Amino acid sequence: MLASGMTEDEILRDYAYLEKADFPAVYAYASQAGRERISR
Repeated sequence: MLASGMTEDEILRDYAYLEKADFPAVYAYASQAGRERISR
């Protein structure tokens, strides 16, 4: 959703169970997944 242009606030409105504090984990996961994809 972030990659398609949605903001954190838009995502939080659509998914009430998420919190602003969840986003650092999202970014860390995406960063790690990207590094693993490149190293293959």
